[in-house]
Amino acid sequence: MSIPQEARNIVSSMGFSQEEWDIYSKAIAKIESEGSGGYSAIGGSGDAYDGKYQLGSLAKQDAARIAGVRNPGDSSVGRESFRNNPAQQELFFAAYTKANLGYLSSNPKFVNASPEKKLEILGYAHNQGWSGANNYLNTGQVGEDGFGTKGTKYTQGVANAFRQSGRTPSGSVSQP
Repeated sequence: MSIPQEARNIVSSMGFSQEEWDIYSKAIAKIESEGSGGYSAIGGSGDAYDGKYQLGSLAKQDAARIAGVRNPGDSSVGRESFRNNPAQQELFFAAYTKANLGYLSSNPKFVNASPEKKLEILGYAHNQGWSGANNYLNTGQVGEDGFGTKGTKYTQGVANAFRQSGRTPSGSVSQP
């Protein structure tokens, strides 16, 4: 699935190159849905998350607002429609990431980070929410989701993906 133009526009508006975005999105998808169905995946705590990037209700609300489109909603029909629409999932993933970027834009540790480090932090926010990522940046305290998955699994996954691509980020968000 190639990323739809609307999602490309959102990625560009965040200041990331398509190469950076591809590395980031593949790293998040690998953590979220590898081996569990990709775009058709259902999972997370209470099976409340959908698709390749495991977006929940609040993520979809933020994404729809940023993308300027209708939220498919939380009904079984809306969730199934979302899981059956890869283009919408790519758009919503980009838009949700942009929402988190906006929420984190008042934190100097985020603002002053390299693009790779910003994407690591946004990976953390994907799992722990922007508030959890902000807390992590400010205190170093690592949060966990309902399954006990640490937010740093995401920072490390994104960092590893950049290293494997030959782009070694400077510094580490593992120790703020």
